[in-house]
Amino acid sequence: MKTGNQLKVLAAVRWVHVPFLLAFVGRLPLYMTAVALVLWTDAAGRSAVLGGFYVAMLNFGVAVAAPWLGHLADRRSRPFALRVTGVVQLLALGALSFQSPSFVPLNAVLCLLAGLSTPPIGSVLRSMVTDRAQDDEREAIFTAEAMAGSLFAILGPLALSGFILFGGAQTALTAGAVLLGGSAVGLSFLPIMCNVPRAQAPDDGHKPASQGALAPLRQRGFRALTIRMVIEAIAGGVEQVAVPAFAVSLGSAALTGPLWAISGGIGLAAGAAYAVRTWRMPKETLYCIGVTGLAVAYLIPAFAYSFTTMVLALSAGAILVVPVIATEYDLVARTVPETQRNSGFSIMTSAAICGTAIGAQTGGFVIVHSDYRGAFVFAAVLAGLAALMSWRSRRLWAEPLTTAVAPAAPAALEGSGR
Repeated sequence: MKTGNQLKVLAAVRWVHVPFLLAFVGRLPLYMTAVALVLWTDAAGRSAVLGGFYVAMLNFGVAVAAPWLGHLADRRSRPFALRVTGVVQLLALGALSFQSPSFVPLNAVLCLLAGLSTPPIGSVLRSMVTDRAQDDEREAIFTAEAMAGSLFAILGPLALSGFILFGGAQTALTAGAVLLGGSAVGLSFLPIMCNVPRAQAPDDGHKPASQGALAPLRQRGFRALTIRMVIEAIAGGVEQVAVPAFAVSLGSAALTGPLWAISGGIGLAAGAAYAVRTWRMPKETLYCIGVTGLAVAYLIPAFAYSFTTMVLALSAGAILVVPVIATEYDLVARTVPETQRNSGFSIMTSAAICGTAIGAQTGGFVIVHSDYRGAFVFAAVLAGLAALMSWRSRRLWAEPLTTAVAPAAPAALEGSGR
């Protein structure tokens, strides 16, 4: 059963518009920096292998640091975490853009530092929304967040092309540093981003904010979500190498971009259609249905035989992306304590990055010993396993996690810098 309109709710929640816009601008470079690094080394006549090495260092830093940066936001404050990482990111990535690709040791260190200092914009935004928004507002904002992810995949490469056209890959790196670092710092000065003070129960010695960056994994529901995310991300990584392999089989690797762009656009349109209504089905049930659909959708491309049929096959999965991601955000908020939500969302980011990297590597081996069809079948098997785990874990996600801490009185918020 469904009712309401998430888009109208989102339009009415005016306090989130500015943070959402800054967060959108700040995360756009995340979808262009990796390719910019490869093109940067290529423009200097260096091997693409070197560019791949720089990307690996960057992604390694992001995956390792994300939970600890989320914990920093939980323990100190969201503004503090954003300011520190924003400044360091601006300096690291900015300095890298003025180096020669040939200075491998220095560039590797700068890429690692840029990865380690990637501002946790997405996790702190979702944590803030979880703290401030009512149920219907949170659902609408999380849906918009999921739709933003689809937009990034389209606008990121377009922005990269524009920067390269007007100044080259070096300009793209510089612009990425300014947009990412500047947006994080700007976001940190918005009062709405301050942490909501929470009063600890007198008889409770529990200190959730000081249990460490991986403390959310102690919760069974969140642990199940994280494991499912890793497996699903591995399947996604396999798909990322299977689609180019299919394009090559058609005669041109250049078809990879249009395949992703068109199917992504269809998925975005489907996400907008999903957002027109507020779904009253239990979130955990909607999530399980969605990930089951994704498992089936991973198999469909194995039967594609032309550009058009592959677009349609990829679109079958793309139309489920927004509902799945939006409900997943809600389940994360349910399954971690209030004082660990920045860490929880950041751990999910690391899980996605690590899983995708493993999947891309594994998918390459599958394609070498089989073909793109075998890779899609392998991805479908993995996604099916993730879906099965979701149904078995559904009861863990059915009710919000109860905690002993509660929001402090609203008056305390006015004078709080955190």
